[in-house]
This record gives sequence, C-alpha cells and structure tokens, in this order.
Amino acid sequence: MDKKIKLWRLFAIFTMVLLLIESTLLIVVFKNNNDETKSDVQLTPATIRGKVLTDLGDMLMANIIVEESDGKTMLYTTNVLSGYEIELPEGEYKLHYTRGMQYSTVTKTIKVENFKNYYLEDIRLVELYNSEKKYFYPGDLHQHTVFSDGTDSVEALARASIAAGLSWSLLSDHNDNTGISEWMQTDRLPYAMVNGQYKFFTPIPGVEITTAYGHFQSIGNSAVVEQWDIDLDQNENPYEEVEKVIKEIKRNGGIAQLNHPYSTGGMGFNNYNGLWDLVGNFSTIEIWNGYFEPCGYIPPENVLNQNRRSMSKWFELLNEGLRLFATGGTDIHSIRGSYNPALYKGESKAYQNLLKKTGQYAGMPTTFAYMLDEVNAESILNAVENGKTFISNGPLIFGSIAGKTYGDTVTTSDPVLNLELFCRDGLDTINIIKNGNYYYSLDITGTDYQSEINLEEINSGDWIVIEVYGTGVYYGITNPIFFE
Repeated sequence: MDKKIKLWRLFAIFTMVLLLIESTLLIVVFKNNNDETKSDVQLTPATIRGKVLTDLGDMLMANIIVEESDGKTMLYTTNVLSGYEIELPEGEYKLHYTRGMQYSTVTKTIKVENFKNYYLEDIRLVELYNSEKKYFYPGDLHQHTVFSDGTDSVEALARASIAAGLSWSLLSDHNDNTGISEWMQTDRLPYAMVNGQYKFFTPIPGVEITTAYGHFQSIGNSAVVEQWDIDLDQNENPYEEVEKVIKEIKRNGGIAQLNHPYSTGGMGFNNYNGLWDLVGNFSTIEIWNGYFEPCGYIPPENVLNQNRRSMSKWFELLNEGLRLFATGGTDIHSIRGSYNPALYKGESKAYQNLLKKTGQYAGMPTTFAYMLDEVNAESILNAVENGKTFISNGPLIFGSIAGKTYGDTVTTSDPVLNLELFCRDGLDTINIIKNGNYYYSLDITGTDYQSEINLEEINSGDWIVIEVYGTGVYYGITNPIFFE
C-alpha cells in the first residue's frame, strides 16, 4: 500500500513539473514574439442576444447600431426571425434599435465583460407612421454587393433594406449581374404584417453601367453592356458610347437613369463637353446620392456639393421643358454604415457631426413610390419612370392638387395644394420651388403638419416641387407637379 502511495506521489510531482515547464515555455514564446504579452492575448468577447418586435409582439427585422464609448458605431441587423446575436469586447456600449424613419427608436446602455453571455429583454418598436396608407412605398434605387465592390452578400443587403423600413429595392452592381438570381429570390422575405398577413419584399433587378465618362443606371433590367462598347480610345469623345448605353438599356426593357452627374474622378457625366445634349434620352436623374450631403444642404462658404449641383441642373432641365424625373439612392457599398469624413471636407463641424449620426445606411435616402394599384415590380417601375416619387432621409411629404400628385399635370383653374407632412425627429421648414426659384416658405415645428396652400400667380407651363427641412440633417424633396 505504501509503495502505491509513493508511486502516486511521484506521478503527481512529475505532472506538476511538466505543467510548470509548459507554462514557462508559453510565457517565453509570448514574450519572444511580442513586447507586451498581456495586450496580445485574445480574450473571448461577450455575446449579446435578443429579439426586436412590434408593439403588438410581431416579429420585426430591425437594425441595431452599436455605439462605443468613443462614439464609433457599427450596424448589425436582426435575422428574419427578429433575433440577433452580437459579439462585443469588454466595455460599455449604447445599443440603438431602429427601423427607419417611420418607427420609434429605442436606446439601451449595456456594460459587458469578456466570456459572458447576455440575453437582453425584448425590444418593442412602435410604428409611428405608415406611408403605405398614403400609397407611397419606400425603396432604394442604388445598392451594391460583393459581386462588384460591395462588402455584403445579397441576403445581408436584403435584410438591411427591410430592417431600414423599405418594401422594395434595386440591386445595381457595377457591370455585373451575377447576384441578380439570388436577389430575385428575396421576394420570399416578409417586410411587414398587416391584419395577420405577411407583406413581402419586392426586389428590382438592375445594373450600374460604369464607365470612365459617367455611371448609368439600368433600372428594371440587369443586362450587362459589353466592355468593348464602353471602353474609349485615348482622347476619344464618349458621345457615341453614351448613346449606345442608353439604347442598350432601353432595348432590354430598362429605365435609363443618369447617376451622380457631378461626381469627380471620371465618374461624373459633367466632366465631358457635349454630353448634356443627350440628357433628354434619360428618364430619370439621380440628384441625391447617399455618399454625399443631402441636396438641400448649402455650406456656409456656398461651395455646392455634388448633390446640390445635380439638383440645380435638374431645375434648369425642367425649365427647358424636359420631363426628367429625380431619384435618390444610397449607393451603399456596406450595410455597416461606416462614415467617411473625407467626403465632407469644408463643411461646418456641427453639420458634419449631425450627418455622421445618420450613417450611410440603407434607406439614406429613400425614394418613395406612389402606387394606387397592385404593388409589384411593374407598378414600382412605372412610378419611378413617371416621377410619382419623392426622396427623403426623414420628412414624409404627401402633396396633391385636385387629387393628383407628383409627376402629374393639373390645370391652373384651382391651384390649391393639399399638404401633409411627418418627421419623427421634428419639422423645420417648408419651401415651395416654382420654376427653379423659391416661391413660398414657412417655418414650422412639431412632427406633424397639415395645410391647404393657395398657390397664386400660377401660369400654364409652370411647375412646382416641394422641399421640406427637418431638424438637423433631415431633408426631403418631391418630383414636380406641372400646370397647364
């Protein structure tokens, strides 16, 4: 018996010596490879889980913006069952739960420790307004995935769009339609529940035909233009190539749109003389690209950003008699909403900080399409092509004259504008622009506004658009209502 005990003691001592040697070797390896051993040890982060629901308890795809203590943010999206799982290093965070501009937001502060799991209480988001009851359906006309220069999968982009409160979106990868087959399957994803019935997302096919002399959107069709039809020889004027691109889009059944015409670095249509002669062949023009400041912003030094320049050019074209309609698109390349301050140099710091908080997320901005009939890809495309839309990153603008709305033509006999507005974070100013000039302005407060505005001195051939400023960086602008 004593002999067995001695053997066990020897074995235990031997094992302890081995463990001590192993530990010493590990420390030596860490020390040799790194000057600071502690900072390079990878700790298991905390895991945060939870669900986001409507106030009635229905499942709801939503976004969670995680804000670190230094103000940095990262966006996460719930899964299709409204659940989420996020891994975070030890620290204190603010979690902002949101679903676009028509829902309430909820902010929670949480302190987490490494290795631990946390299951948070259910978050309830309340629908504050429903633009679809006014027959305006929110969507995004400019998005990218990993199949061009984006960072996200098709499925992730669709979830991010729905989580931003959108009911439809266009996929427009650069000169590539590889992701379209997947994209068209996202019509099985529900974006809302009404009276116990799911409403399903509407994916729209598209492609951004990307050249050195401009970017052109094919809306509703994803046929790719052959590379030799868009490449240029040195010093060659691209006039003929632009004509080919437009004809190819239309031949394949798409809507031809001119994207961000005032972008620099060869991406802008405006960089070449003579190309504006072709603008009448487009149906729509992107006056609000989400990579840049809202087109309503005029910086203190009055150096107009590319969106503002696009809007001003659009007004000129309308005055020339062109029925060219405006759109907005996020041009999103990452659903995470990362902010690039290099794009906003020269602005007031206060505005830049406010803009940073909105992030470059899906739905910033949103194009709202008016549809009285069945909602499907065809009716969405019809609304976009005929200007029955408004663009916004916050204010909702519902305007009509004699029962007609944006893109329509009305008579001058009874020009009374019926206007209804909503902005979750507060309204500031209404402007009516007639023929490109400011015609009517009113300062307002609160989140809701309704009024009948008598339009005076309106003549045949005039047109008006409505722009609305919300608090901070929130802005919206409509397509024209024409008079005859």
